[in-house]
Amino acid sequence: MDVNGPGVYQLRRRPPAIFYPRPGSWADVSLFSTDGTWYTTVGTVTVVEISPIGARGTFSFTAEPAAWSKATGQLAVKNGRFNVTF
Repeated sequence: MDVNGPGVYQLRRRPPAIFYPRPGSWADVSLFSTDGTWYTTVGTVTVVEISPIGARGTFSFTAEPAAWSKATGQLAVKNGRFNVTF
């Protein structure tokens, strides 16, 4: 995902091909636990502030279980927040 400043950025499922069109052209979230693995189907990351030393914002997404995983059911993550230092 190319993040060039504050804004809303889309999360989407990673293309199934081994060849990806270009770095930063997609973003996904993978969730791993002893209960299984889920992959993003759709969502957003909102960057409120970004600087050379950090970023903060919010995120939300839905995820489906990986076909090979013992995970079941769709996950919904809402009102997530981040505040990171680089």
